[in-house]
Amino acid sequence: MAITQTILTQDLADVLALIDNMPDMLCDEMLDLQHVAAFLPRTKILASMDYAVTTGSDLCIIFVGACQIVEKSYLSLLPWNLTIFRDIVVSLARNSPDALLLMVSNPTNILTYIT
Repeated sequence: MAITQTILTQDLADVLALIDNMPDMLCDEMLDLQHVAAFLPRTKILASMDYAVTTGSDLCIIFVGACQIVEKSYLSLLPWNLTIFRDIVVSLARNSPDALLLMVSNPTNILTYIT
């Protein structure tokens, strides 16, 4: 969420599209950002469960995945996150083939390499 708030407050995007597979979480995130955006110049905020909302994106920031358990290492997240990322990357590539992908999920180095 810090990344999206920075994008808004620094006026770095014309459109900010949020995607989440949990509708309640998606709605909460969008409402939080719209509250911040009400005091800022121009960024349009979109929220959807459909990756088509990203069509034509220049940058896609991926910060999703399984939650880390305290006793486990980042590598223990790999099997779950790899499954999630395969679906996400394919959908983003289909809708925004020229977009840069910024990986912000663990284990970052392995997921970046695989992506």
